[in-house]
Parts: sequence; C-alpha cells; structure tokens
Amino acid sequence: MKAARVDEEFQRLMGQMIVPFVGFIPSQYVSKDFLNEEQYLLFKPYEDRMFIHELNGNNYFVEDETISHKIFLIKKGQLELNMMALWQLKEEVGEHTFKYFINRYVAMVNGFFRLALHLQGRQPLEGNKLNDDHWKALYYQSDALGWHLTQLKDNFLPENPKEVDQLEESNSLELEEIQVVSQEIVQVLKPEPKTSEERKAERKAYLKELRANAEKDAHTLLMGPVFPILKEKLTDQKPL
Repeated sequence: MKAARVDEEFQRLMGQMIVPFVGFIPSQYVSKDFLNEEQYLLFKPYEDRMFIHELNGNNYFVEDETISHKIFLIKKGQLELNMMALWQLKEEVGEHTFKYFINRYVAMVNGFFRLALHLQGRQPLEGNKLNDDHWKALYYQSDALGWHLTQLKDNFLPENPKEVDQLEESNSLELEEIQVVSQEIVQVLKPEPKTSEERKAERKAYLKELRANAEKDAHTLLMGPVFPILKEKLTDQKPL
C-alpha cells in the first residue's frame, strides 16, 4: 500500500472515529483571560451551547432535542468498523508502517477521549444550559471512546505493556475524577478503595496535575481544530 493510500486511510478512520460528535464550549473558556478581543467576540455567542456533528454531515446547535440516542446507537458501531479496518490494514502493510499508523491513531483517540471526559466533567457548573439528555450524550460519547481505547490496547498494543499501562493509568485517573462529578446523571462503576494513605495522597496530587493538563488540552483542542472546523456548517436550525 502506497504512502498516500495509508494517509488517506488514516483520515478516513479519523473521521469515522470522531463522528458523530457532541460538544460545547464551556463558558469559562470564553474569557478575555484566554482570548484576545477578536476571539472573544467570535466565541461569545456559542458558549454553553450544545452542538452535534452527525454522520450524515449535518451540524447544528441543540436546544431541547433528544440526541443521546444518536450517540448511544451509532458511536460504537462506527468504532467497530474502525477495528475491522485496522485488522485489514495490518494484513496489507508492513510491520513498521502499521506500528507507526496505530501509534498515531491511538494518540488521536486518546486525545478525543480526554476531551470527551473533560466535557462530561463540566456538569456541576452553575448556570449551565445543557439538559439531562445532553449530559447522557456526553457520557455515551466518552464511554464509547474509552471502550475503543481498551479494544486497541488488547488487540494491537500488547507488545508495549509499559506504554499501554501509562496510557491506561492516565485515562483511568481522569475518569475517576469525572465519575465523582457526574454520578447524579449516570451510574458508573467506582474504583475499589485504596488501602495505603500515602498512595491516596500521591493519587490526589497526580489527579490535580492531570486535571490541570486535561483542561489545558481540552481548551486548546476545542478552541483550535474542533470547533472552528464545525462552525463553518453549524446552524441554529435542526435539519428536517
């Protein structure tokens, strides 16, 4: 398989991994502490407004519509198609090409998983305009991406246990914190309590650092490549 074909396949799987996508720009990001005057005026009308990018290409802001079923029914199906495509790709390309491909793909999945978790964790903020169904959609999205990461680890990354463990630890620690603040919306399995007080203290310090990094990453991703791309086609009108 030629390099151009491999890159084309990467772009295809990326699109299939991302869409459908739900998100919003938390109001605390629309601040002059983060943005210059031009950026502030650009993003201010969109703060705390849920948008959805559907599989059929429709992008629109969501008000009171029910959208969680669109994520619940479709997201994992798209990711399962990606898993089958990755198995096929592994048979068609050389070992080194596939290793580069899968590492690049996993990094992108991990980035969107962290973003999905971060958006899910915005729930407790006062004055938020999202309803319960919107929060369910955010949960289903992060759950599907977390499931996909596990599948990728089990099927394609067993030869790098140290690297996989680091990825899993990072995601599980962030997920633990998100679960605490979103437990009123969805029931999520809680981690077993730790027996070592010292480990608890270290874990708490690491969670604090991880959350700070995640918020920085989420802000960069939302205000950078994600929202401006979707904004071109976003509409206040729900498609027929």
